[in-house]
Amino acid sequence: MPTSPAIRPGRCTWAPMIGLALVACGGSGAAPAPLGGPPVVLIVLDALSASHVGHLGNERDTTPVLDALAAEGVTCTQAFSPAPYTLAGIPSILTGRLPHRHGLVQKKVVLPELEVTLAEMLARRGYDTLAAIANFNGSSAFNVTQGFDQVIEVFTPSERFPADLSFDGHEMHLPRAAEFVDIMGDWLQSGAGVDAPAFFYLHLLEPHTPYDPPPEVRALFVDPSYAGPFAGGDVEPLIASNGGTLAIDDTDRQAARDLYDATLRYADSQLGRIFDSLRAAGLYDEAWIVVTSDHGEAFWQHGVWGHNSDLFEEMIHVPLIVKPPADRGMSGVVFDGFVSTVDVVPSLVDWLGLETGMNPPLDGIALGPSFADAGAHPERRELILRTNHSAPHMGVRRAAPGELEKSIVWRQQGRGTRAETTRVVGSDRFDLLADPEELSSVGEATPRALSLLKPWLEQSARPPEESVSLTPSQEAILRKLGYLDE
Repeated sequence: MPTSPAIRPGRCTWAPMIGLALVACGGSGAAPAPLGGPPVVLIVLDALSASHVGHLGNERDTTPVLDALAAEGVTCTQAFSPAPYTLAGIPSILTGRLPHRHGLVQKKVVLPELEVTLAEMLARRGYDTLAAIANFNGSSAFNVTQGFDQVIEVFTPSERFPADLSFDGHEMHLPRAAEFVDIMGDWLQSGAGVDAPAFFYLHLLEPHTPYDPPPEVRALFVDPSYAGPFAGGDVEPLIASNGGTLAIDDTDRQAARDLYDATLRYADSQLGRIFDSLRAAGLYDEAWIVVTSDHGEAFWQHGVWGHNSDLFEEMIHVPLIVKPPADRGMSGVVFDGFVSTVDVVPSLVDWLGLETGMNPPLDGIALGPSFADAGAHPERRELILRTNHSAPHMGVRRAAPGELEKSIVWRQQGRGTRAETTRVVGSDRFDLLADPEELSSVGEATPRALSLLKPWLEQSARPPEESVSLTPSQEAILRKLGYLDE
């Protein structure tokens, strides 16, 4: 798979919108906007749970840079990923489409050529499109980088990023947030954003495992006397604690949270340096900057650590911060409406006057009208959710006047891999207004949720249009990041 796929022409045919659970939007029928536009910066902090962000409720000083960015624009306090794992979450951010619609839900599937990414939309407007990626699950191996002129995959050992980690006999490079500062600096020094507008996409690994912040940042959060199984921040003991092969106590759980917060604080500090480089290049004030995450991270709120496996809030609630150009007059806005990471693309489509070329239309909604007038936000909204399994648990998070609830359908894979071997083993419904921590089910999934999920409960995923065979080295990278059961 090439790292710089050719830009494809727009497509205008239409396909049925089976199971659409969000208000759809596409390009307007107006004449296309002229070439050019302001800089666009999209940053993903991998596995960042909203509850660990300072201005979203964390009492610890984990994100001073993100907090300052939010004060310059809009922060969405109720933003959710449709999937608690990178492989499905990243293409939802980049296409504005739900996982079962874009189809990239398992590791041996690639993003279909039919899908149109934000990079392709911006390229048609004359943008230079530049990506730097730290997580293999969001890489060109799965075709999510289609439309980018330049892709730097920081995890791949090279002269610039030498191998510094060995796992299962395979060498790899462990990406660090500071390396993205240098990448952005190189892009800007080469003239990116000068002769043509630029789209910068940065997918940082932090605060995803391994939790390995620099010592001076670790000292701000972690008890120096802690010498338990999580002291190294590696993923293996954390996974072992889920499997019951490693006994842990509350001290260990707190140490894991401390290490995560320290890793986040380190990443936040590097964001500050990235923003400084944009300021030095004269691009910061005029740029659209969006910061979000592909999914959250659980710390035993429901008995497990990590992500992938559940649809509880801690695994899908993420930050979504938008810093508009300075002349937009949209600063210090705290938006409490129910939004999703699939709204990133349609919102930028609206703000920049892009043509989507979508076939079929987007699943997300443009948030600009809601930010200007909270009363314009849809009163009723439903988001289809899925976990990272061949027989995924599925859910619907629903908001309506006076209601906020989540239905989850639990499934189990029988022998074999065909859909008919999958069975539903139960369901739950949670009243998120009365029980935001989802501690007590109030009954079974609603008929409405079951109706929305029916097309997807009858299949594991749509048949892949194209597949990928992973090399032993790539599989080793996934295991090191904790993706053992994908």
